[in-house]
Amino acid sequence: MVSTSSTDGTRPTDGTSSTAESAARHRARLAPYVEPHLARRRDGLAHPVHDFLFTYYSFSPAKLLDWQPGWPASGSAALIEKRLTLVSSTLELLRATASRTATLACFGLHEWAMVHRAARTRHPMPLRLGAGATDEVVESHRISCSHFDAFRFFTPSAAPLNQLRPRSDDRPAYEQPGCLHATMDLYKHAFRLWPLVGSDLVADCFELAWAVRTVDMRAAPYDLTGTRLDPTGEPWTPIRIETAEGKQEYVAWQRRFAERATPLRARLIEACERLLEDAARIQAAGPDYGGDMDDRVLANFVGSDGRLRTIPTKHSKLMVVLDRLAQEFEPGRSYPEADVNDILQQFHPDYAALRRYLVENGFMTREDNVYWRSGGTFDV
Repeated sequence: MVSTSSTDGTRPTDGTSSTAESAARHRARLAPYVEPHLARRRDGLAHPVHDFLFTYYSFSPAKLLDWQPGWPASGSAALIEKRLTLVSSTLELLRATASRTATLACFGLHEWAMVHRAARTRHPMPLRLGAGATDEVVESHRISCSHFDAFRFFTPSAAPLNQLRPRSDDRPAYEQPGCLHATMDLYKHAFRLWPLVGSDLVADCFELAWAVRTVDMRAAPYDLTGTRLDPTGEPWTPIRIETAEGKQEYVAWQRRFAERATPLRARLIEACERLLEDAARIQAAGPDYGGDMDDRVLANFVGSDGRLRTIPTKHSKLMVVLDRLAQEFEPGRSYPEADVNDILQQFHPDYAALRRYLVENGFMTREDNVYWRSGGTFDV
């Protein structure tokens, strides 16, 4: 095999432009959430609503702002192997949650159960109704919390009132799509698999978690009067779930969030399935998988059907894929642009980008809408 390169002076491209643009868009999208938090942190100030997204969820602001495209363009086979158990357990939980109908009758009482008959509240803010009336709300309602990471914070007096007994080891048996905390946890599932899961999906889940957390604390028993909410600056207002109107408002938010979560959960399920499939393929290849770098790149980016899963953004990987595509064109033969499009469309719907990359990187030459192969690997 002999590799030839272009000498026709065409401008090379390394994919960094699209990567830089994606990274800039990602950072601009999340800056209104992250930058106020960082400013407060520098000043030693706490926020009763938003800090949760940066403390309870252990994904640093720096990583959140770092755009990664997702596997196979980011991450590695070694990282898949390292997180294989996590991928499997996450997939099990997501599938179980997706299989259930949303339950919309908890009314956010989990936060109330966390302060039931407590000498001190979990947050340094006053209770909106006072301690006695707050306890009465808990005791006069049916408590049905299905989310372990909320239930585990119930006070000793409130825990027996819960109709359910979720545990840390049986989450798939209880998690359901109407639960606000289950919806917020989509963000956790996404960032724990980053950068195998791309930053766009992480950001989608983060924005949903942000909205959910805001409603969660509006329905909580605390009085947060005077608190301003990022990124809009609007004032905090309570959802009075102790009233019929408040319950209706809370259920409406639950339904909205469940609808927004459904496609995100499906995307996470698809990502986990893909990672498990590729892990099996990598394991089947054994030591050979770590051999030829070009073969590894093609194995990562080309599916079993021969089509590209995605177009690489990293220059070295893009060159391998373009060299593979160049093999589809016979040396010495001219191709009208329509024929080039037909050939490339068999590999990826964005045939125009592939055609442009082939020309810009010297694999093909174009003149008067006629193309011919001028580079890549040739059999000799």
